Amino acid sequence: MTDGAFRRELAARYHDVHARYASSSVYGELTSVWPYYEVNYRDHVADVPRSVPVLEIGPGHGSLLAWLRSIGFTELTGVDSS
Repeated sequence: MTDGAFRRELAARYHDVHARYASSSVYGELTSVWPYYEVNYRDHVADVPRSVPVLEIGPGHGSLLAWLRSIGFTELTGVDSS
């Protein structure tokens, strides 16, 4: 399989495969993983200006971006193949 064919096949099957393994609890309540972000990321972003642009590649359910919004970040973008 060529690289291009593999990429097309991966993109075509992304939703079916991803949905099979994704945790429905995270999709149901994006805040369920926020305690993890608080413990692991809060100190790293404490001094970052809240107006800095943030780009997340492959945000999945988007909970990290939602958490960043909740602590005051305003310029958030997520890009995902789906």
